Amino acid sequence: MPPIGDTTHKLEVTDWLVLALRAYTEPSGKPRKSWTRNERPSPSDWVLIFDCETRTTPDQSLRFGAYQLRFRGCLWERGVFYDTAGLREGELETLSDLMLLERPSSDGERIFLRSRAAFVSEVFLKCGLAVGAQIVGFNLPFDLSRLAIRHVNARGSMKGGFSFVLSDDRRIPKVAVKHLSARAALIRFTGASTGRSQKSVERLITDRGYFVDVKTLAATLTGGSHSLAGLCKLLKTPTQKQAADEHGAPLTPEYLAYALDDVQATWECFDILARRVASFGLPGVGLYDLFSEASLGKAYLKAMGVKPGASFSRIFRVRSKAGS
Repeated sequence: MPPIGDTTHKLEVTDWLVLALRAYTEPSGKPRKSWTRNERPSPSDWVLIFDCETRTTPDQSLRFGAYQLRFRGCLWERGVFYDTAGLREGELETLSDLMLLERPSSDGERIFLRSRAAFVSEVFLKCGLAVGAQIVGFNLPFDLSRLAIRHVNARGSMKGGFSFVLSDDRRIPKVAVKHLSARAALIRFTGASTGRSQKSVERLITDRGYFVDVKTLAATLTGGSHSLAGLCKLLKTPTQKQAADEHGAPLTPEYLAYALDDVQATWECFDILARRVASFGLPGVGLYDLFSEASLGKAYLKAMGVKPGASFSRIFRVRSKAGS
């Protein structure tokens, strides 16, 4: 190799290499009319956290679940919901007796026992649609599927995913889930039918909701996959996830306490991660917008004023001499 600065030696081109840069691109043609992220209102100060316990049968159908409803971090309501088809004989009475023993915390929250249908209509849909709450869970797509009475193939932008039917009432929106990776999924409410026409089904304009999977959020911020138990240890939450041997066994006070603690542990992980994201100072970025490290990087570029452009997507030719 000639000395640096020596212009007397002419380098021979031995290879032409193509270097592709990953960058933003601008779509061509007339933009589609759609509800963009910038037009969406921010979620309210309400947060709904829930978790489902299932049977050990192959379909893993819902047995019962636990939830918390919080306003600005304070516990407003908590409770348990159940599916009678998933409970053994006498377990509903056992569940009712155990819930009567529950006492409010220092927040003075309300405590409820609801059926699956009542939880969906009175808590899940009201919080997600009417109130604009963030709906939070760990491995959220699984728990959402346990609330459904059946599923259909998703359409439109969610094609390739599933739409979970929550009620036989066609006016009730479905929840569509489309997996992006093993760690992340797009989740949104779909439009609801007005039921006025069978041939041309009209759709009610429905906000897509604010769904936050703590598993996805943790992977985005840490760069690794975590179980709820592992994440609790990593974040050193006051409530640690406990091991349970009661799955599939008769309902006991210990099993109910395990389910209630799971929701509390999920909330504590969510709260720590949410505070971490807030410390980044990224305007207009919600927890429901973060699906990977790349989406977090894009949020930083946007905050820095780096705009997408075709100039960043050029392909450059680089001359290189082997061994130089």
